[in-house]
Amino acid sequence: MATSITPTPGRIVLVKLRQMGKSIYINGSDEHPAIVCSVHSKNMVNVRVFQDDHEPPRWETSVAFEDTVEKDYSSSTWRWPTRS
Repeated sequence: MATSITPTPGRIVLVKLRQMGKSIYINGSDEHPAIVCSVHSKNMVNVRVFQDDHEPPRWETSVAFEDTVEKDYSSSTWRWPTRS
């Protein structure tokens, strides 16, 4: 299912970091806030990820919306944060 909200540069999303199918945990979490930098489509973005550590923000490119890829995720995915 595609996202119903169109991502735009400057929006904040949550990114699950993965590399070659393995989750990347930083300070106990594999999900981190990120700012959308570039939009390829409603389901694919480039982001700058802010981890909870001393490293500078990392680039993640061509990150797919998590509901549009197979459940055996091989690379990082993004989703909208839940609203309370």
